[in-house]
Amino acid sequence: MLGRVELPEKIYPGMVKVGFGDVGIFDKRKSRAIWEVCGEVRFKGKADIGHGSKICVGENAALTIGKNFNITAESSIVCFKAINLGNDCLIAWNVMIIDTDFHRMYCSNELMNPDKPISIGDRVWIGMNTKILKGALISNDSVVAAGALVNRQFDRKNVLLAGVPAKVVKESVTWEV
Repeated sequence: MLGRVELPEKIYPGMVKVGFGDVGIFDKRKSRAIWEVCGEVRFKGKADIGHGSKICVGENAALTIGKNFNITAESSIVCFKAINLGNDCLIAWNVMIIDTDFHRMYCSNELMNPDKPISIGDRVWIGMNTKILKGALISNDSVVAAGALVNRQFDRKNVLLAGVPAKVVKESVTWEV
């Protein structure tokens, strides 16, 4: 791989774990993590990336993972531009975060669907089976309900996002593990 991984100045054993964890509904003996990095991954601190999760970072792309990051089983992050995942994020299983369409579309020789960065704030909880697409912004202290499709920017903090496509369904939301 041609990629690069950046760690904080102070590192310790077990700070970044890839392919570990136990989610009872998945058979981790048949589930493998995939790490395909041609761009750059920056870890800000402790990160747990569950078994069966897939990380793909394209050339000239940057994935930033905040402190105390946890993504559980069978989730995927595909980064061809830039994805920023904040501190203290909790991401459930089978979540897809993707900043590209993979295939280019043109109209009169003009690119219609450029890759767009994704930003997920600090202390965000993302429920299972959620899809987060290019250009998405989720602000600090928010919750994304299971099965949601986030395809735009939500700049208000402490909100509950739900639906396809996602919309704000509650405000002044807090959460804890």
